[in-house]
Amino acid sequence: MQNEKIFKKKRIGWGYTLNLRTKGGWFVLLGMLIVVAAFLFFTFWSIPNEMDFEINGTQATILSPSFTVRSFTFDTSDIISIYMREDMPSTSRRFGLGSRRLLAGRFDIEGYDRGHVYIHRNAPPFIAIQLPDGWVFVNGGSREATEGIFAQLVGE
Repeated sequence: MQNEKIFKKKRIGWGYTLNLRTKGGWFVLLGMLIVVAAFLFFTFWSIPNEMDFEINGTQATILSPSFTVRSFTFDTSDIISIYMREDMPSTSRRFGLGSRRLLAGRFDIEGYDRGHVYIHRNAPPFIAIQLPDGWVFVNGGSREATEGIFAQLVGE
């Protein structure tokens, strides 16, 4: 048993198979299971959960929860109109993140053309901001957080 190979030729068909009659075979199997477990852990651990909103002077920044979607910054003096809505219009993702909890990125927004969306899906209200180059929809994840963002944007 000491000289047995970790991989043996298959009896039927082509190729090789892992020989679990050896300690080396068990170590290879354990290593593969650790790699798969680590991949799954880091995949689900890195799923974004939160977005953040900051105002520094006249610059408003929506910090994206995803590495693939850039944060979005605009000047508050560029706001043409701003209001809160209880419902979110239908969207179609062009680029960005669309999970069960979050939308972040560039979207086609029904009735608003194309725009930036950074929202927690099931957390109304939603702030609609009209800028010279399009619309931005954002919310804070709770009614209180969204109302706080709105108050900052309108200067209350």
